[in-house]
Amino acid sequence: MFTRHSKQILSFALGAVFTLGIVFLSVPSLAASTTQMISVIFSDMKLIIDGKQYTPKDSSGGEIKPLVYNGTTYLPLKAVAEAFGRVAAWDSVTQSAIIERATPLNPLLKDLKPSNMSVHYNYNEPVFEFMRDSFGNAYRDCIGLITNYYQPNYIEYFLDKQYSTLELTIVPNEIFDTSIVDNVYIDGDGKTLWKSDPISYKTRPQTIIVDVSGQEYLRISTGGHEGKVTDSLIILGNATLS
Repeated sequence: MFTRHSKQILSFALGAVFTLGIVFLSVPSLAASTTQMISVIFSDMKLIIDGKQYTPKDSSGGEIKPLVYNGTTYLPLKAVAEAFGRVAAWDSVTQSAIIERATPLNPLLKDLKPSNMSVHYNYNEPVFEFMRDSFGNAYRDCIGLITNYYQPNYIEYFLDKQYSTLELTIVPNEIFDTSIVDNVYIDGDGKTLWKSDPISYKTRPQTIIVDVSGQEYLRISTGGHEGKVTDSLIILGNATLS
């Protein structure tokens, strides 16, 4: 028989240990291999997260009521995970419920797909597995910023206001043409956040940290230069968001 539980307030803090039983209600199959009829109590308890009331909902937007069975309160795992900025998934092969961060901690910029690029990239990903600078230093999984045309070249990324800083090392690649002098610009939502000093083949590696708080779009570009077309690139090494 189903009855309605009296209202209670249950407070959670981020990082606190969950003492409630949790069930995964939004997956096609569960790990249990037996079926059993049980009587549960649907509860009107409130879920408070960081001082704000949170209402668990299913994929269709319908409210999901917590339930009580044998003195233990059960909550939908997927909805609770999302409330803490996580994503939940069901692995039918290993019969496992998996909870992960919605976005990885300190992701590399190379792992974000560019939202736009200048035409000279020919729609190729500007990521290189291995590059050397003009001083012999090696860089892996870096971004190559084109500087071999007379007009600016750029790469844009959609940050969705999720990050606060961008840290990267800027240095010319090993075949940087001796006749080229160029600048690197880092813009956020149309405003310049950082501009390099003129970069030539003699420029030493420089590591910078740029504030990207509240930025939806990030644009990294060169200023363009006069002269011949070359294979010169500016290396953006270890570009990390946090």
